Amino acid sequence: MKKDDKVFCMCKNCAGKRNHDVMYSYTEETNPEYRIDISYAIIKCRGCNNISFLRQVEDYEVMIPIDEEKYEPETTQEIYPKSIEDYKENRDIYLIPEIVRKIYMETISAIKNGQSIISGIGLRAIIEAICNDKDIKGRDLKFRINKLASLGIIARDDARRLHAIRFLGNDAVHDIKPAKKDSIIIALNIIDHTIQSLYTFNDSGEYLELPINEYIDLEKLILLALKKMSIGTKFTFAGILGKDIRRVEDVEIMEKEFFEKVKCGNYKEINSQVTLENNKNKYEKIMA
Repeated sequence: MKKDDKVFCMCKNCAGKRNHDVMYSYTEETNPEYRIDISYAIIKCRGCNNISFLRQVEDYEVMIPIDEEKYEPETTQEIYPKSIEDYKENRDIYLIPEIVRKIYMETISAIKNGQSIISGIGLRAIIEAICNDKDIKGRDLKFRINKLASLGIIARDDARRLHAIRFLGNDAVHDIKPAKKDSIIIALNIIDHTIQSLYTFNDSGEYLELPINEYIDLEKLILLALKKMSIGTKFTFAGILGKDIRRVEDVEIMEKEFFEKVKCGNYKEINSQVTLENNKNKYEKIMA
């Protein structure tokens, strides 16, 4: 392998094997009586321009047939930093609570290094960490997963999938049984889906119109609407929310809480003396 060669190997960003350009290379040639070439190279993916370090070993004493007349040496490759084939890493790792993030990152490291028993244990431990973060207590992990579902923290179908990971982890812990590579990747994707649902997607409200079922989220919309409103403007509860009224899960309860807060003077911008017009509460903005 030399500079400007093309090499086909794993790309971390693309999560699969891609063509790479060799930017720089150095090759060690071993004893000619048993030739093994060990090459070290800095490579750049032709698809995404990601830079990696490649260690490639070519064993010329073990030739692999390419076609009827052509043979190539048996080749093994190691890419740094290491990655997981057919899997794209979670880029929002910083959003995960530390109690979950630490074991998640250690498990990812074990999977990258092919440590299948430790990987199985780690995947199970991530579920334990999630339960700890959500303050879900119980006699065993089976009970705690079911409680996550019964409390509505995760869906029941997701709970079934987490139980499958529990089995995988139990086999690793009790029987010292290595998990299959495909099973690990599937389990890791299930874990990522759970983490996204519980943590990563919490920030999605900035970009998507999520349903509102807590007053603290409703209040953000109210305060934003008040800033845009002129002094002296009169409005109803539905009026201040406009189209966002569709996002409110229980309008009657939320409006009642808003009414009580206005009457108690919680909003200095709104007159605490609420009037009634056409059976609807009418509010008035009195200051900026």
